[in-house]
Amino acid sequence: MINELLISFKSYKPEVLYENNIIMKCPKCLSNGYKKDKKKLVINLNKKVFHCWVCDFSGKVSFLYKTYGFIFNEEIYKKLKQNGNLSDVQKTSVLPKIYLSPLIMDINNEKITEIFRYLESKKITYDKVLKYNISFDYKYNIVVPSFNNEMKIDGLYIKDIANGRSKFFGNFDSIFNSYNFDTSNKTIIFVESPLDAITLDTVNTIVLHGVKNNIKIDSDIFKFLYSLNFDKIIIKYDEDVERVANEFKMFLLKYFRSEIIVESLENESILCNMR
Repeated sequence: MINELLISFKSYKPEVLYENNIIMKCPKCLSNGYKKDKKKLVINLNKKVFHCWVCDFSGKVSFLYKTYGFIFNEEIYKKLKQNGNLSDVQKTSVLPKIYLSPLIMDINNEKITEIFRYLESKKITYDKVLKYNISFDYKYNIVVPSFNNEMKIDGLYIKDIANGRSKFFGNFDSIFNSYNFDTSNKTIIFVESPLDAITLDTVNTIVLHGVKNNIKIDSDIFKFLYSLNFDKIIIKYDEDVERVANEFKMFLLKYFRSEIIVESLENESILCNMR
């Protein structure tokens, strides 16, 4: 089923993301003149729904397939319309067994040099690489481990800088690098990815993994944050998702009396007192 969808949506450059999720360019964004080469539409085959995090285009995968699929197959369409999971859907929360190498500058290795160039573009300096144990795998993907309060790895974020694709293995309803959370600090910051958190290099960052709906009122993260009394909540966003960030702010305003600020990831002035 997944292979058939990848072929059908081939003009939108689809790729398998994780746990039978597909990410690709959004047909609505393209028709509206969006010119950036970014894939922001995610297809969730577990729930048979899709959502674009730029234009908010969403709905059932069956509609997306019938309307925008390059190749249409009636049997696949019927399966997409049926209730329940697809037969080839498999969920896993087990961390993959990956041999990791520490990221050490090697001017004779072009692949390593390319990784450092990318990290530099994210304002991630070498001291941050060491501090957050940034590594790489045999494919020269960037790998960022998440450590819990006992300093044990409870998640892995993998970034393929060649095509911009990223994956997270672990519990989405948990705090990335929870050891770095200080409940006595009265400010928390929401960011899109672990690399954004490392760029900021401060305590109390909550990684959304690019999906605002990870924070729901019945989630463990929400219950934990609700139990604490924060004075300020900061939502850091990429320029592409300002609208989504403001929607997330409206969601938080329903439940928190804190001051809630939405600002660009480029603006670091407000963080000076947190580090």
